[in-house]
Amino acid sequence: MLRATRRLRIRHTTRYSYDKPIPRSVHRLHLRPIDDWRSNLLLYHLNVTPTVPVVEYEDVFGNWSQRFEVNEPYTELTVMAESLIELIDTDPFAFAKLPIHPPSWPLMWMPWERTMLAPYLTPAELPDTQLGELYDYGMEFVRGNNGDLMETLFAINLTLFREYQYRQGQTDVGTSAYQVFCTKTGV
Repeated sequence: MLRATRRLRIRHTTRYSYDKPIPRSVHRLHLRPIDDWRSNLLLYHLNVTPTVPVVEYEDVFGNWSQRFEVNEPYTELTVMAESLIELIDTDPFAFAKLPIHPPSWPLMWMPWERTMLAPYLTPAELPDTQLGELYDYGMEFVRGNNGDLMETLFAINLTLFREYQYRQGQTDVGTSAYQVFCTKTGV
């Protein structure tokens, strides 16, 4: 049986420009598309300017990563990744039709997963009262979906889309999750 396919050409460009020279920097990228039974990676090319050696490796989750260092002062950095992938047309929600009991809350983590996720599971930057509010907010979705993980994630995504506004200039790297929760705006 022939399966329908489609090709996607993807070009990602990130440009950094600084008013003062940056003496040194280290970068890790996740720009290479996955190559599996649903998608065939036909082409992937990464170009970094200024030209530096790039180390590519597979992380513990099976994702391809690239790492590089710029050890000379610079004021501009450009990262461009080009990919060509062939997708096998499949129903992206087919997993929901499988006769497998969907994952539910609470999630069980393997020890190595817990180590990798520790910065996200134990955020130290927020007071316990704010963490409690965020936890209660999240658990409303869990209870409202009878602990079904996928339904909970769908509900959270839909709520973010409907109730939170994308507004440039409202948040930056120092903005906490709690501040976004309270204002319902940001990037």
